[in-house]
Amino acid sequence: MDYVADNVRPKVLDPVKFTTTTDYANKFKWSIFPLTYEFINGTNDSSQNPVVEFKAGGAYTFTLNAWNFAGGKLATQKKVIKNKYVVVLDPCTPIVS
Repeated sequence: MDYVADNVRPKVLDPVKFTTTTDYANKFKWSIFPLTYEFINGTNDSSQNPVVEFKAGGAYTFTLNAWNFAGGKLATQKKVIKNKYVVVLDPCTPIVS
């Protein structure tokens, strides 16, 4: 199991789509830190391929827990953690007087 983001250096408020590859899992639980983000386009923290919008700049760490419902969570759960995987750019807007 693994996942990739379609953009690992987005700007604030740019949507980022995550694509999960797995040969067994049918249940998913995402955890993202820091908490300055929102799932968009009808996705949520249980979506296999969520779309996320980041509200602030910085480095975000992702944890994906995935398991097969039929095989039982304890027996089939896998976890993938990617520390500081997406770095959101917050370009400074110059103030002109």
